[in-house]
Amino acid sequence: MSSCLTSDSSSAVPITPVTKDSLPQWLERHPGRREWLNLIGFKAEPNSFAFLPPSDGDRTRVLAGVGEGESIWAFAGLPTSLPEGVYAIDTALDDAQATAAALGWSLGTYAFTRYKSAKRAPASLVWPTRSDHAEVDRITKGVFLARDLINTPTEDMGPDQLIDAGAAIARDAGASDPAHRPISGHARPRPRARRRRRL
Repeated sequence: MSSCLTSDSSSAVPITPVTKDSLPQWLERHPGRREWLNLIGFKAEPNSFAFLPPSDGDRTRVLAGVGEGESIWAFAGLPTSLPEGVYAIDTALDDAQATAAALGWSLGTYAFTRYKSAKRAPASLVWPTRSDHAEVDRITKGVFLARDLINTPTEDMGPDQLIDAGAAIARDAGASDPAHRPISGHARPRPRARRRRRL
């Protein structure tokens, strides 16, 4: 399971996504927020956000700027930009949008921690309704593994380590772990010489 995604919404701060084009309409419905957003200069640029203090019975919430047509990466910058805590997207999303939002959030929490710990814990997101939990977990796990392999320097990521990584993937998938020998040094197989045919 993606550790940054939770089913507990009891203390979640709502996130309202807005685009540069939809912000004026949102302000028409919430005129009391206009002065505050003008004061802090929020323009709904992609990857920007603004905290809205409680007002007129409405709880603290976050306005998040997203780009037109964005899906997976619309919320990917928020886990390490927002303060630690639990948040929930309060906009209705279809199946694909909900899964993309959860996946983007999950991918946005990646940190390479082989040699040092992350500076902070990422913010958590309540699983969007209708999101595919299994798909998000599967893709996140694969992407994180690939990034770990890429980010590991070559002195710690040779053929033997790649073999071990592949064997671990096979075991996680329920496949048998075939016997193998490290293909390093003199154990590396040599190409067979081709024989010339006489004419």
